[in-house]
Amino acid sequence: MITSATVGGIYSNEEEMGFRISWWGDQGFGQIGIRKFIHSGVINIDSETMSREFVKEVFAKLVDDAQYCE
Repeated sequence: MITSATVGGIYSNEEEMGFRISWWGDQGFGQIGIRKFIHSGVINIDSETMSREFVKEVFAKLVDDAQYCE
């Protein structure tokens, strides 16, 4: 179970742009890196060997805890 998730950093350079999501939960803690390669448009997710379902749980926690501006 994910107990907390937040944006840990945002970056951009000539080759790529991206951000990191830091997370904490029952399994410990970690980061997920999301980057888009500018020239190819490919999006890469570095999950530190966590599953696709786990990454979705982290994103869900980030969205659930976010303040919405309507």
